[in-house]
Amino acid sequence: MLDTIIVLTSTDVANLFEIKEQTMNEQRFVNLTPHQITVVNEGQVLLSLPPTEELARVKTTDIVIKEFNSIPMYQVLFGIVENGPPAAYDPNVLYIVSRITAEALQRKDCVVPHGLARDEAGQIIGCKGFAFV
Repeated sequence: MLDTIIVLTSTDVANLFEIKEQTMNEQRFVNLTPHQITVVNEGQVLLSLPPTEELARVKTTDIVIKEFNSIPMYQVLFGIVENGPPAAYDPNVLYIVSRITAEALQRKDCVVPHGLARDEAGQIIGCKGFAFV
């Protein structure tokens, strides 16, 4: 049973993540994923970013813990982030990373693609925006 519901406004969220209101001209996005990132709103492309050469990745170790009918079942251990954003924080730069990378980094300048944008045929054509993790 849910005891408490917390409703946050966009101002509350901005204050929570210490985000100052900025125009698109002031904000720079860096795509550290291996995929082209396209933000689509009502069929219009708002932003399209190719991946950078340096991709942020979480180092993983796979351990086979058991098998079912010759199908291995793994325990995945997560390690350090390779090629992550620079240590110095720049309030005008947001780094687009995978969700697992964002969770490992726990940085206020990392965002993940959020919300699937689809065309009329139902094919995924991008995301609707970004989310802080």
